[in-house]
Amino acid sequence: MRIPFLALLGAALTLPAFPVNSIRFSNTSNALTGLADKDATEGTDGLTWGIVIDADRDGFGSFEAFLGLSLDDGADLGINDYFFNGGTTTTVPGSQGGPGAAILLNEADFYNTPGVTGVNADDPFAVIWFESSLSSGSEVSPGDFYGLYENAGFLLPPDGEATTDLAALSAGADPVRPANLAFVPETSTLSLMLLGGLVALRRKRAIG
Repeated sequence: MRIPFLALLGAALTLPAFPVNSIRFSNTSNALTGLADKDATEGTDGLTWGIVIDADRDGFGSFEAFLGLSLDDGADLGINDYFFNGGTTTTVPGSQGGPGAAILLNEADFYNTPGVTGVNADDPFAVIWFESSLSSGSEVSPGDFYGLYENAGFLLPPDGEATTDLAALSAGADPVRPANLAFVPETSTLSLMLLGGLVALRRKRAIG
């Protein structure tokens, strides 16, 4: 029996989509502000920010796995940690507002993104932001700087919860939080990099 193409198309269009989650960090009464560039003394607008999920709940490490990665959605850090891009910091008006604000990580698919495994509700996460030279899609290099903000209330919402508002965790004035942590290769990785450089140098001298 032949099934008309339009019937197949209609069935495909009505397939249920995976639910997505949004996490709000700033609203009209409370705001997560003060995320700043590495040398800034106040919050900085235009910084790429996002969240890092600690899927195995063993704490956040040095983030060496960011090296060589681009700052895209759903980046697998290879250590049961995952990065989701939240956009760029901006200024929130009002008495609780200010520059360097993270507002909304919008419609992220924490639980069904290809390559992201082992993520569950209530997994801890942290807000991470990057120095101004690293825009969305930039590749992270040794010596680049980032900032990290952890809060005991930063826990992933259940799958399918449309919007989770965590702005109340940032009630009141926020301190300036500069991106003052450097991406540094671990000793073993650094040794391999140096060894590779020596090999390349010897080959160049041998050819010359």
